[in-house]
Amino acid sequence: MFNNFFNEVRYGMKIIFSASKKFFILKLILSFISSLLPYLPLFLWRRLLNSLVVFTNGNTYDAMRTIVILTGLYCAVLLISKFVDSVEQIVTYKYNDEVNYYIDNLMIDKVSSIDLAFFDSSDLNDKLQNSRNILFAIQGMARIIFNIIQYTVKLIISSCLISTLGLWLIPVVIISCLPYIIGDKKIKDANYHFEKEYSKAYRKMEYYTSLFFGNTGQEVKLYNLKGYFIQKYESQWMIWHKAMSSKNIKQCIISGISSVFLVLNELIVYAILLTRLRAKTIAVGDVVYYISIMTQFRTDFTNLCSNINSFEMRRNEIKDIRSFIELEPLLEKGGTLVPKNKPRIEFKNVYFKYPDADNYVLQDCSFIIEPNEIVGLIGLNGAGKSTIVKLLLRFYDPIKGQILLDGIDNREYDIVKLRALFGVLLQDYVQYSFTLRENVALSELTRMNNDEDILKACEQSNVTDFIADWEKGIDEDLTRQFNGEGKELSGGQWQRVSLARAFFRNAPVIILDEPSAALDPIAEDAIFDKFVKLSVNKSAILISHRLSSIVLVDRIMVLENGKIIEQGSHSELLKKNGKYSYLFNLQASKYLNTVQKKQPC
Repeated sequence: MFNNFFNEVRYGMKIIFSASKKFFILKLILSFISSLLPYLPLFLWRRLLNSLVVFTNGNTYDAMRTIVILTGLYCAVLLISKFVDSVEQIVTYKYNDEVNYYIDNLMIDKVSSIDLAFFDSSDLNDKLQNSRNILFAIQGMARIIFNIIQYTVKLIISSCLISTLGLWLIPVVIISCLPYIIGDKKIKDANYHFEKEYSKAYRKMEYYTSLFFGNTGQEVKLYNLKGYFIQKYESQWMIWHKAMSSKNIKQCIISGISSVFLVLNELIVYAILLTRLRAKTIAVGDVVYYISIMTQFRTDFTNLCSNINSFEMRRNEIKDIRSFIELEPLLEKGGTLVPKNKPRIEFKNVYFKYPDADNYVLQDCSFIIEPNEIVGLIGLNGAGKSTIVKLLLRFYDPIKGQILLDGIDNREYDIVKLRALFGVLLQDYVQYSFTLRENVALSELTRMNNDEDILKACEQSNVTDFIADWEKGIDEDLTRQFNGEGKELSGGQWQRVSLARAFFRNAPVIILDEPSAALDPIAEDAIFDKFVKLSVNKSAILISHRLSSIVLVDRIMVLENGKIIEQGSHSELLKKNGKYSYLFNLQASKYLNTVQKKQPC
């Protein structure tokens, strides 16, 4: 247990030191100074009270001079303490800012480099979710560690001072504090388990409350759902409130019992000191001094143990953070080879399933895409079309089989150079709250200021159709998240912007995953016509449910149950009268039947 504890402390020290070496050292120095300063006023106050007693007994001149000097020193120490507190507060603010910056960069770097499989793994993802707020956890860890250092130093000092009265008093104080420490541990454990067990009920309460705001508010009014949602909220609140009340009552009882022992400790100290005072072995100032020292020792000891309890409670959270931060990416490292500009792409007996999934998405999947070939990939939902794209981009690696570029396993290639081959419109495209220029140029940042190429990509994706009257043109902000005058786009317009981003990259291989999902028929027809023209002298993969668009490609591959079951040109597949023919005729017949029904008699 202690070994694990000190390992976590050592890890905590390492990370909070790395966050800001300069301010860490400053905080450490100030912590030592702050540990010493509380004892100087006690020492001076002891001497001052004893001098006052001497003064009242008639020795006026020497006593008065001592009183004046001690009072001056006492005030100086108080001023220094206030100054140190102010400096420590400023350093803490700056240190926290540095920690914020460090953690933000650490998380951005880690999340951007980690394998996507991490987010599909329930075990690993739960660790990250359970820590909830890494920044808060790291700051809390830093605060606890600095407190442990400071209280340890103060305990060493106060122990030395108490020993001048009697070493046996130290174990007496510690034993009297044990019930409080045990109670504090029980309270912290109870809080931890309560938070863990009832966090779901609390999240549900927050969720039911949120339903009355935002877009859901419309349906709440439309279907008169107010009473139903309030009932669900109240049922969770009763569960949460009952458990919270029970926990609070138990904690009050524990606190009350442990406080009795602290009072007994006070009485023991008072009895000892009054006995010594009556025997005239100590003076009045000594009584006040030792009472203050004993109180300081007891406070520092209980605070030290409380912080150790807090650190122990956070250990699981810290271990989750540590396991995430120290997680080594497998895919992102890649090899060192540089792929050719127009590689021959081959899937060779590829098997793949997502982490924690039971079923394979791809099973013995094999196909070849020749250089400069335009391929259409079709299949029902869940057939694995988008998975093929993710494997091509090496977001994942196959469980079995190989993905070859010019006969070489794609794991042998430098992953950045590998991904640079592809200009991609992903099915789940992103809507960035940036300018149109940035939204388009994100695929090739080095050409961010090349207006000609950006406008060309906008023209290729028909973005120019709706930006013609924009005052700032490609420098208009998209969305109103940061600019009240920003442009709000429809789903189809956003899809065209994302398509422009794919075209702007001017990569040797173009991949469009459901590029017409949000487009109207006219825009769809224009986009596919341009896609075919842009794919000249390039390889291209087109994934679409609208088979009327697929007819333009060189070769169509039909994916079913994780493998290619048919491939050939549109006319070849129609002649085979297989799966493709069935799906194509099904879509065509529905369209024709709809049109015929709408024709006037």
